[in-house]
Amino acid sequence: MSSHQNQSKSYLKKLISKEDIRNLSYCQNKIKQRPKEEEFEESIRELSEYKNRLEKEVTTISEKLKMPPTKIKSIIDSHKELINIKIILSKLNKQKKNIT
Repeated sequence: MSSHQNQSKSYLKKLISKEDIRNLSYCQNKIKQRPKEEEFEESIRELSEYKNRLEKEVTTISEKLKMPPTKIKSIIDSHKELINIKIILSKLNKQKKNIT
């Protein structure tokens, strides 16, 4: 692996800010409570926006590094933060269905 690729991996890991982690923790705490339907919708919307933004940032940086599309998809599919977000979104959607 070249030093350029190592630098790009390091940069990709730094994309997640402390604020993003706090937002994720906030959404996780929302799951543990008994929220109203509006709170589910807001959490789902905010978390989906964050997921989309993170995927776009990873894609943009990977494209600048001239990575092939299959490699970009592999990076996104194995990104731990994105995996966690998808799991949380799934839980939120299931809980939302159960309260309606």
